[in-house]
Amino acid sequence: MGDIAEEEEFNNTLKPEFFIFTSRSSENCYLWQSLLDEGFHVKIMGYTEVIDFIYQVDSISNEDKLYPLIFMFRNTIELCLKILFYSRVEKGVSKKAFKSKRKSHRIKKDLWKNVKDVIVNYLGVSDEELKTTELVEKMLFEINKLDKNGDIFRYPTSYSLEYRFDNRALDLSNIYVYLKAIVNFLEGCDTELDAIADVEQEIRNEYESETYFGIDWC
Repeated sequence: MGDIAEEEEFNNTLKPEFFIFTSRSSENCYLWQSLLDEGFHVKIMGYTEVIDFIYQVDSISNEDKLYPLIFMFRNTIELCLKILFYSRVEKGVSKKAFKSKRKSHRIKKDLWKNVKDVIVNYLGVSDEELKTTELVEKMLFEINKLDKNGDIFRYPTSYSLEYRFDNRALDLSNIYVYLKAIVNFLEGCDTELDAIADVEQEIRNEYESETYFGIDWC
């Protein structure tokens, strides 16, 4: 294949590492996204894949896993709520709420408050579905109690250098299952709302077509 420069030869002494940095920043972090995507799906995918990877790696202690997992889960849940602001359904989030709240970090007051009605209106058909929505709401409110402003899990200490979980025993498996359930629910809502929006669009197109061809142009 031609002469290979020494610096281009494969270094077989390298060992697997969680992060390996290259000399060019564009190669350090790249996730492909569709031109039609508003930018949320690729971020959610990145967070969830890293969450699953860290949780499943045995070589990382639970103590070291805790803050990265909770931080990424918190961001993922926020993004999953924000993506519902962009749903294409006819009775989606109001324009006023979209303009004023879509960039908020407050899960209860600004994000869930505005997407809950959309979820219930379109997806809360049965009592069982309504109960599931209410359960997720309670779970979100528990997160809100801990992290009202979305900054609790960014650092291991507060701005006054107080440890947030000092001398507390935490069940990492329970935390993972608890937060993963919220993410799965919100992702499911996004998928179903997308499907409903497609149906609504087809109905509009059909109606407009029938109206157009029903006009007497003579």
